[in-house]
Formats: sequence, C-alpha cells, structure tokens
Amino acid sequence: MVNVIEQESVCLLNLRIKPVGMADAVQMVIRAARAGSGGHVCLANSHTVGMAQSDSRLREASNSALLTLADGRPLVWAARLLGASRPCQVRGADLLWETCAAAARESIPVYFYGGAPTVTPRLVEVLSRELPDLIVSGFECPPFRAPTTEEDRETVDRISSSGARILWVGLGAPKQEIWMLNHQDSLPGLVMLGVGAAFDFKGGAIPEAPPWMRTSGLEWLHRLFQDPKRLWGRYLIFNTRFAVQVGAQVVQRWMTRGRPAPVNRSEGGEN
Repeated sequence: MVNVIEQESVCLLNLRIKPVGMADAVQMVIRAARAGSGGHVCLANSHTVGMAQSDSRLREASNSALLTLADGRPLVWAARLLGASRPCQVRGADLLWETCAAAARESIPVYFYGGAPTVTPRLVEVLSRELPDLIVSGFECPPFRAPTTEEDRETVDRISSSGARILWVGLGAPKQEIWMLNHQDSLPGLVMLGVGAAFDFKGGAIPEAPPWMRTSGLEWLHRLFQDPKRLWGRYLIFNTRFAVQVGAQVVQRWMTRGRPAPVNRSEGGEN
C-alpha cells in the first residue's frame, strides 16, 4: 500500500491536494489516531478551492492539513492534467463510512461535532446499527451562531474528556476547516476530519446521488436539483471560475515544461 506521507502533492490553484485513494486515506487517519499524533483532514471541491483563493485562513487550513483530498470529480481531472499519475476522488460521505468501519475494527473511539439536531443523532443511530463495534464517545450539534468563548471552552472540555481519538466535524466549508485550524492546539492528539454534507447524507437528510452521477462528475447537478435557490449561484460562479483558472494553470505548466531551471548565482556562479 502507498505510503501517503511520502506521496507527492499536486499544487492546484495554491492548494496542495494529495492524489491518494480511499484505502490510503483511511490508513493514514487510523495510523495517526493510534499514534495520538493529531492533525486534521480537509476535503476539497471546486467550491472550496475557489473560496481558498481569497480566504487566507481556509488556504492555511488546507495546506497545513495531514491530508487535503479531492472530494469532487473535477479536482481529479485537474490533478491528472497537472501531472498526478493516479489521482482519486475521495468523497466525504464515503470517507466517513470507511473510516468509521476501520475505527470499529481497531476499537478507536469517535466523536461527532456539527450537523443539525434532527440529523446528527440519526447519523449516530445509523452508524451504531450498521457498525455495532463502533465506539461513539459523544456527539453534539452547536448553534448556528458563533459560540461564546465559554461555550467553546466547554465544547473542547467535553471532546477532550470523551476519550475520542477521531473527531468528525460537520460545519460546512469554510467554517469547519477554520474551526479545525483554530482548535489544533486545544485538541492535541485528535485527528479531526471536516466532512461537511456527509452528516446530511449519512443521516438521511439529503439523498445521495446515484453512483453513475458520482463517477461521471455530475453529483453537483443532483445537488443543484435538490436545492437550486441556494446552490445555483455557487455552481455557476465557482465551477466556471474553477474551470478557467485550472485551464490557465494547465496551459502555463505545458508552456514552461522543459525550460531550464534558473541559475542560482549566489551558490558558486559567476558574478
């Protein structure tokens, strides 16, 4: 199995994406959880890549992560055009399920933070029924407003004392990525994974797209039909911008390929 730590990243519009598959991603999360080394995992799609171009905190969260994975078919296509040999899509909902299954086998406790009060309890119920060996140390649904300092401290205390080694964060982008970045020091030893809509998918609040739409890159269309008022602008603006910017990066890469590297004259070159 590929050592994902040594696997090279693809620089996609200033974000470092790891072009690894599900098995390798799960392996790294479980390894970090067993070791207690902590860190966070981000899932990127064309929307989050677009937001990261102007949001420095989102960009910092993604580039400092243990893994930033391609949670969207367009990112897989872009990574291939930019030189990745075998880029893979890792959907958040699938990562949630596969990692929980591995955590159940390894007796690694998990905690869920985020989602709606009508969704997260259902998610935990479904996982506990389908994965009876899964140890759920707790879950909570924070208010949609920003928590107070005391509320945040109480949340950290609950998670820290729960015994969890894996923390699932479902706050939506970019909130969940920035939350994980801000809590790296207060939650050491936990592996945090921001999986956004995975809570809604696995909790039964939003139907998942059929497999053929996922593999053909049309999952966005399925979601657009479900919530057109909220999503039409996102897909029109960010998907179009993503395609144009990636196209420009690919053209630049092709034009500069094969050019000699500039000479560093400060290291023994002529003056």
